[in-house]
Amino acid sequence: MKKLNKYLAYVDNGKQTASMALTATSKKSAMKALDGMGEVVALKNLNDERPVKAEDIREALQASKKFDKLEMDWIVHALTLTGIVTDGTEPQPEAKTDAAPEAKPEKKSKSRKAKTDAKPDVKADAPKLESKPEDKGEKKPDAKPTEEKKSA
Repeated sequence: MKKLNKYLAYVDNGKQTASMALTATSKKSAMKALDGMGEVVALKNLNDERPVKAEDIREALQASKKFDKLEMDWIVHALTLTGIVTDGTEPQPEAKTDAAPEAKPEKKSKSRKAKTDAKPDVKADAPKLESKPEDKGEKKPDAKPTEEKKSA
């Protein structure tokens, strides 16, 4: 589902100036929605300035006594999915201070040697190869001498 932004628009139709709240995916789509209503004097994005909490919406719907629990859940869920309402788990924007900007940590890149020393990934299901003592010129301590069979 597309995230929606909250906008406050001031529109002058030649007779009066009206303010209206609307939601849109972008400023461009908000301007398109206001097309034909008059001259758009101002269009302000209110996402950061006016957060709406899901609990406030739920309380308002309960106070109206026009919706049952299931309908309230659907309304709050839909508004949360579109980004119009926050459910309290999203980080709220912090007030900007006049403090100096924080220094960004430097990214550490691997050295050329570290890249070449890296071992390739081995699949877990690949058979493990074990070296035999005969391969190294050693004899097994418990090995029995084999007898050669004479062919008839």
